[in-house]
Amino acid sequence: MNPWTRTVCVSTLAALTGACAAQDSKPAAPPAGEKQGPADSRPAEPNWPAFKSKNLYANDFRGKKAPDFSVEKFLTPEPDRRGKVVLIDFWATWCGPCREAIPEINALQAKFKDDLVCIGISDEPASKVEQFSKKTPLKYTSAIDPTKRMSKAVGVGGIPHVLIISTDGIVRWQGFPLMDEDRLTEAVVQQIIDADPGVRARHEKEAAKDKSKGKAKSGDADKPAPAPPAGDTPDQPKAPGR
Repeated sequence: MNPWTRTVCVSTLAALTGACAAQDSKPAAPPAGEKQGPADSRPAEPNWPAFKSKNLYANDFRGKKAPDFSVEKFLTPEPDRRGKVVLIDFWATWCGPCREAIPEINALQAKFKDDLVCIGISDEPASKVEQFSKKTPLKYTSAIDPTKRMSKAVGVGGIPHVLIISTDGIVRWQGFPLMDEDRLTEAVVQQIIDADPGVRARHEKEAAKDKSKGKAKSGDADKPAPAPPAGDTPDQPKAPGR
């Protein structure tokens, strides 16, 4: 596997051309009789978290396509990841920092349950992870991958190691979740969810579907009761006996 490296390019073109642009800072007025066009209505660029300089103990996939998702077996029901941000945690039952991170990942899954899917991946036997989970509940998806296919693709050299992947398959956060220099917090996850166009598109689709269902129910309520078949007369109340 060829290691992925992060390339940082710094351009000085803006500095070289800034003086020229400053000479004509006022926009030219449109010709007489010509209407000015509408303002640029293009959507703003997504506000993803900035990448911080830190030791990843893995290949740097930040801003790049994540490796193909691969596990041998889900120990809990496989989640629906469509239109949701995915958090992958490479961990092990014997790892102290991994155990320390579990409550925090539990909390993230609970808070962002509609937009975030957390998946813990261990390379240990299923029986060991299941036994551990009885004492320390993982309130998110659990899976095993003894061959470490995805872990090797990421180049994980230390655990716990987390990837947060947006709906377009790009890694938006990566690293040791408890690192003081770049700790994985609710604010970071919230920023990724808010910036993700795929999450927003799913919300809009679900809202439109709910609205359509509401209209259908309202239409059914407004319909008059069906008339009885020709020749039939409605039952009349019987007079009380004397």
